[in-house]
Amino acid sequence: MTWADRTKAIELIKQHGIDGLGGLDGCTCMCFRVQGIDVHISCWKSDRHIWVKADDEDTEESLKPVADALMESLSKVVGYDARAEGFIVRYGHEKR
Repeated sequence: MTWADRTKAIELIKQHGIDGLGGLDGCTCMCFRVQGIDVHISCWKSDRHIWVKADDEDTEESLKPVADALMESLSKVVGYDARAEGFIVRYGHEKR
């Protein structure tokens, strides 16, 4: 994942939101891929996580800006601060 891919992914997340990219059907559980980054979101009924993984780069440092944009979008969708309500971010190198 290049810096340009990461920047474009953040732009797309901010422009379309997780609901526009992943398809919201009343539950926030969803999976989608944006600019080579896999995103899995597990709702409050499950283990409350956003899992972010790129094909070639799984470091927290490189994916954190994308994860932050996803957390912000999730908070807008659910109407509260998702991080404060226990949602956590997992990165591709971590076991699911």
